[in-house]
Amino acid sequence: MRLFIEPIDVWLFRDGKPFSPDHLWARSLFPPTPETIQGVIRSKVLFDSGVSPGAYARGLPEAQRLIEQIGGPGSSWGRLRIRGPYLAQMSNDTPTRYYPLPADLVRVGEEEEFHILAPLSDPAFQANWPQERMLPLWSPSREIKGASGWISEEGLRDYLQGEPPSANAVLKFEAVFSKEPRVGIQMDHAVYRVKEEGGGPFQVDFIRLEEGFGLDLEMEEIEPWEPKEGVLGIGGEARAGRYKVLEKPALEIPTPTPLPLRFKLYLATPAYFAGGWCPPNWDKWFRGGEVRLIAAAMNRPLRIGGWDFVAKKDKPMWAFAPAGSVYYFEAEGEVSYTGEPVTEYGGQIGYGEVLFGKWDYVKEG
Repeated sequence: MRLFIEPIDVWLFRDGKPFSPDHLWARSLFPPTPETIQGVIRSKVLFDSGVSPGAYARGLPEAQRLIEQIGGPGSSWGRLRIRGPYLAQMSNDTPTRYYPLPADLVRVGEEEEFHILAPLSDPAFQANWPQERMLPLWSPSREIKGASGWISEEGLRDYLQGEPPSANAVLKFEAVFSKEPRVGIQMDHAVYRVKEEGGGPFQVDFIRLEEGFGLDLEMEEIEPWEPKEGVLGIGGEARAGRYKVLEKPALEIPTPTPLPLRFKLYLATPAYFAGGWCPPNWDKWFRGGEVRLIAAAMNRPLRIGGWDFVAKKDKPMWAFAPAGSVYYFEAEGEVSYTGEPVTEYGGQIGYGEVLFGKWDYVKEG
């Protein structure tokens, strides 16, 4: 089942920092993490099931079928499978997906055309790389600038084939959403007045999407939703969103089989690796040969935490490789992708979705 969710109100997707007297500025992330979306989906399924939240929380017999489907509080996710969420723009009942701009795309020259960085085959310098034999990414142009935003599905297809996207295939952040800061004062709700100790003003950054934009995601192993259009709560304060079940499946960007001898792996959603920015080896995601990591391009880590409703405390803060990260590989033999999400956590709910492209060395100049 495929869903498109658009805002009715502003949205709030908090970053992982605890909201405490020492940190009274709640910033928003966009798009929301798969962790947030699975909470939205599971809550919707729970409240539509007819099972009381109390019976679900205590794991009573009448809740067992539901728990098998979506998991229990603080445990697994049951049979539920989610892909996404992805930014999308709805037009004529058809959403067009946009993906985080690949981290190896830069702007070049006065016209600010896009250029794809590539590894140097024979670098003129050595550096203290985090892994042995990794190569620096380079551009023949001396006038490069960083780039950020989202790239359309069509532009991403060109990029994965080694062709820089056109300017109209890329959206800047301000074309998609704006932030609305709102200030409040901490209240003691037991007596309905301002807190006398540890209180004070706080700021919350809400997200307001431009018209037509929303979230596109896919789900498996849950019963079809009825009605096919409705309202749900999403994110912090359960702000309203309007959902629509889409009949047409998403167009897939195919994975080459076998993969090119020089292939790049692009993270479409964030991924977690216990060792940091990459796993100690990549064998579990490839078969038929060996792969060697040559280079990587990524932005600063995405730190995800949140609130544990079962334990009633802050979750530990984990650093994720952000969506848009790119890893360059060389293959020995006919290597194929296993199809498993490339992450050590949360692949079942949308983390570690990947796409593949090709690359070649750039000559220093």
